[in-house]
Amino acid sequence: MVKHFLILFLIYLFPGDLLYAQNLGEWNTYTSYSTINALTAGQENIIAASAGGIILETDEGINTFDVNDGMYQNGAVSLFYDKGRNLIVLGYSDGTLDVTSIDRQKIERLNDITRTAQFESKSVNAFSVYGDNLYVGTDFGIVVYDINTLLVNNTYFKFGTFDYGIRVNDLYIRQDSIYVATEQGVTSAYLQDELNNVTSWITYNEEDGLSTSLTEKVVSFSDSIYVINNQDLMVLNGSSWRNSKYDPNIDIIDISVSPDMGYFVVLTEESVTHIDQKRTEVVYDVNFLDGVNSVSVNQHTIYVGSELAGVHTIDKIKSDVDQILPEGPQFNFLNKLMISDSLLVGTNTSEFPGFDPFNRYRGYSILNGNRWKNYNRLYQNELEFVETIYSVGQTSNDIFLGSWGDGVVQQSKVNEELTVYNNTNSNLRGINSNEDFVVISGLDNDSDDNLWAVSYLSEKPLNVFNSENKEWLTFDNLSGSDNYYNLFVDSNDQKWISLITDTNTGLGLLIVDTKDIKDPNDDEFIKLTDNPENGNLPHPKVNAIVEDRNGEVWIGTERGLARFIFPEFMINGISNERQAQWLINEDTTAASRFLLRDLNVTAIAVNSANQKWVGSRTQGLWLLNTEGTRILKRFTSDNSPLISNNINDIKVNEKTGEVFISTEQGLVSYQDVPKRAENNMNTLKVYPNPFKYADHSQILIEGLNEETIIKILGVDGFVVNSLETRGGRVSWDGRDYNGNKLGSGVYFVVANSSDGDEKGIGKVVIVN
Repeated sequence: MVKHFLILFLIYLFPGDLLYAQNLGEWNTYTSYSTINALTAGQENIIAASAGGIILETDEGINTFDVNDGMYQNGAVSLFYDKGRNLIVLGYSDGTLDVTSIDRQKIERLNDITRTAQFESKSVNAFSVYGDNLYVGTDFGIVVYDINTLLVNNTYFKFGTFDYGIRVNDLYIRQDSIYVATEQGVTSAYLQDELNNVTSWITYNEEDGLSTSLTEKVVSFSDSIYVINNQDLMVLNGSSWRNSKYDPNIDIIDISVSPDMGYFVVLTEESVTHIDQKRTEVVYDVNFLDGVNSVSVNQHTIYVGSELAGVHTIDKIKSDVDQILPEGPQFNFLNKLMISDSLLVGTNTSEFPGFDPFNRYRGYSILNGNRWKNYNRLYQNELEFVETIYSVGQTSNDIFLGSWGDGVVQQSKVNEELTVYNNTNSNLRGINSNEDFVVISGLDNDSDDNLWAVSYLSEKPLNVFNSENKEWLTFDNLSGSDNYYNLFVDSNDQKWISLITDTNTGLGLLIVDTKDIKDPNDDEFIKLTDNPENGNLPHPKVNAIVEDRNGEVWIGTERGLARFIFPEFMINGISNERQAQWLINEDTTAASRFLLRDLNVTAIAVNSANQKWVGSRTQGLWLLNTEGTRILKRFTSDNSPLISNNINDIKVNEKTGEVFISTEQGLVSYQDVPKRAENNMNTLKVYPNPFKYADHSQILIEGLNEETIIKILGVDGFVVNSLETRGGRVSWDGRDYNGNKLGSGVYFVVANSSDGDEKGIGKVVIVN
């Protein structure tokens, strides 16, 4: 990780083009660079810390790096760049520091602030350098590091009359004095004094002219000290503060000084004012930008950071505006995922969303190859009144997105045309207390390409879309006062609906066969619970439902997994045929005979080999064998690049084998071996070729049928090994039946489909 991190910083210093391909077993991180947390301009470049990683912009282009490249986390909240020392420092909300010295060619991760037990809140908010000391402003004071040894040489928790352990929002060192912006005002001191002596600090608050105590930013320009105080721009005049000439009705968002101290900029929601040493002012309009939150400046360019649209650049000579926004989803948070042909679709809204200032923009994002397109009110007029997209489904012609309160969005796969269905233009009905508030918590399609939707807390909770006349048909609640929530339609066109209470407590599963959808009187259903005689669910809260390649339906609950071997008999079969089969652990020495019995399962996906990917609430990711009796792989944020152990959803791109995982902190993917089967086998792709034991660990065989028997033969026709597999790709370790290495030579790979209709042949050179 350190190597990758340094490579990217070397790209920053010595730009060039490096291309990486994702290999089997490798991870990708898909992060959002839309929300800027910190911004600093060098003489000819810009560095921005975003919620999804770091953006580096030079004359040679834009580079990014994230947690996969060595960052501690994607969301650094503060940064510092010292060109003279080739030093970059990133600060995080838990107190961790990443210090990268290009001269030392390594990263130092500092946890001194994180380990502080005296204070609960430890965020790193600001940096400054004086001599060999790095001053770090935190939520509890200032920590001083020796910049050469990266050891703590001092801490300051008390500034004059201010409270002990006060939050430091910003700090600035001018000549031999330090100025600190805090929650209780501004404090300053001479660096030569004993700063652990509280009397060494001069404090300023309302009595000294500040409008309130909260001070958020401090800079020095043209021999004056400026601060943002209660969104006013204040300047130190002798021993007191006065309001600058800015209109007190205009909120100041940020201020910044250029690296050469020649320019000063002031950011408001409406404009950026650029001031030079002669006090000449130039005003640039930024009213058209959404959510501006930070500003920085160098000789040629003004950089404006935003909460929703990355960094905008303003050319000071031409006044041209450009945008720096690397490819990525609108937000790091993606919830429900869906694969649609070659597209990945992800929704931006969490389950039961609470207040969030970004809710108005939580639409959905689509990944096509390596290009992202985001859909929300910022970019599509049709979505002006649609917020918080939560669920996703599709038919052959359209993608459907369910919102948390604003109905359903239909997007054509042909021309991306958008149509919104809600209570005003369809039969969809919202929650009982407000029929206009239509929450679509579940979407799925049946074998006739009908789109089904669950309208949560509605008197008409189950709905189907007639694509011919663009009408929604509604169905009554068949489960009394239970609330419909998640929805899955199996290959028998049965609707599997999870049931919950108003407080999100699980009530089991409702399975409905709607038969003729135009006849509401022919519906049949069964309700399953955790009662051993009626469903035997591991837990009544069902979070995930999928069907595997054998036609079995698997469920993930708040306490374990189970499968239904005969789903076609769920409604009309006998009691034993509708009993959930818990996963039996083949390890007879395990503490529990049931595999993953106590796991809070949030997601399940089936790959082309019929193996099961399982995501959990807090414990990461598992890959199980076909039968669910053995753990094949286990990934957590501690043993892999998985960026969070809280898994929201999992989907497998069967064409490529890439496994997409949406987590609480963002989207990642893992390049798995199994991929979609080929209908016709002929010449197999076998690689690496030649295979060298000294350099390689596995041989990959591609171009296989759905179910294949593979035999490995020497040139003498003797079979040295055989494999039985599902899906279009399999790996082999290059060894014989007994696990021994093979002698150097040519080996033939002969594959036969299980029905005997297809045959494929390949060969590989093995070097021992």
